[in-house]
Amino acid sequence: MVLYRRMFRKLIYLLLFANLISLTPVQAQPDNADEATFWKAFSDSSWSVVNSIAHSFNHHSGYPALWRAAGYASLMQGKYLLSADYYRRALNLNRYDTLSMITLAWNLNQADEELMAGSAFRRLNVSQRRRYNFHTLQFLKSVEFEASFKLPDIAERSTANFLKVTTQTLLSPNFLWSNSFSSFNQDVQISYLIPPPPRKPGDPPSQGPVTAYEDLSIRQNQFYSSLRFAPTHSAEFNLPFNLLSTSGGTNKYRGFSYGILAAYRLRSIKISGGAQFLNFNDTGFVQPSICITHYPMYHPGFYYGYKSSFISSSSGNEWINSVFAGGRLGNLLWIEGFFLKGKFRNLLDQDGAYVYNTFDSGLWRAGIQARLQTKGLFQPSFSFTLDRFSSYGSGINYFLKSLTTTIRWKH
Repeated sequence: MVLYRRMFRKLIYLLLFANLISLTPVQAQPDNADEATFWKAFSDSSWSVVNSIAHSFNHHSGYPALWRAAGYASLMQGKYLLSADYYRRALNLNRYDTLSMITLAWNLNQADEELMAGSAFRRLNVSQRRRYNFHTLQFLKSVEFEASFKLPDIAERSTANFLKVTTQTLLSPNFLWSNSFSSFNQDVQISYLIPPPPRKPGDPPSQGPVTAYEDLSIRQNQFYSSLRFAPTHSAEFNLPFNLLSTSGGTNKYRGFSYGILAAYRLRSIKISGGAQFLNFNDTGFVQPSICITHYPMYHPGFYYGYKSSFISSSSGNEWINSVFAGGRLGNLLWIEGFFLKGKFRNLLDQDGAYVYNTFDSGLWRAGIQARLQTKGLFQPSFSFTLDRFSSYGSGINYFLKSLTTTIRWKH
């Protein structure tokens, strides 16, 4: 598989260079000094000069060969997102440009935009898709197992465990269906005050309210399903849905959530957001959110961003704000860290894949995750998260440390 990918990469480079050289004498007659300098730099393999000049060209001007040359120069520098933008321009001018379709899809795959890549190559015929190893249908694209242990630092909360299994099915090049089932378990002890009985004449003085304790076993099961699709090679939509079942002692609650989310990529910027709706125990919650991610090097090697969510319900409104940064360290390791601030008990996180329906109130969260980008079928990841909670009843603040291991099998 590794050898095949290397051969495919070399084939792409050779096809691009041969195609561009053959088109240069015919289509690239310089109309001005900038264009003449552009093609001179391209023939000299001065990729940074080519990119600098291409950046000054009008977005709506040019011709396919010009934008393919700019895309090739960016590709040689490892700027996959910038290269994808130039190949988009070439494809907009000639929608039947097979070479631009293939290279745009390859760039988007390198930038972890698989469905947008699928939207780029979906117009290729079956033989071309097979030739370049582009998948159109995979009944079992991936399976992921996740296990987490959560360690509180107060005696009233036991060690919690969380288990999750996720499967993905590729319905078409630009449609992905995901399903998961998860289970959360924790034993908690809550305290509350019992007021004294009414005092009658002649009774001794009241001793005041009495503190009572109750042990509860908290269980939550969640079924999550989402349909993601990319109508174009720069936009993607996500339709998440959840079913929840929670029990605590003799009390049992059910809920569900749904939403519509969208993402749009423009060069080094990715903007995503939408709205999700949660109904739990006959109480409605609305959670609109927006997220902006910047890739300053036009490459997943480094990125940072900001996300803001607004949770509105009959009990009040809360702002949840978070910052994050991450990237690839070489070809083997991917790492990301985040910090989230805001008070919540109900939170739809990671596009609804995780529903925090906590017994205590969350105050802030911070964490770091590392994933090995192995060449084989299995990709392990590890994460550590530190949460600050305010306990229900007593109001004592405490820390919750979470250790998570995930194993992903990918076809």
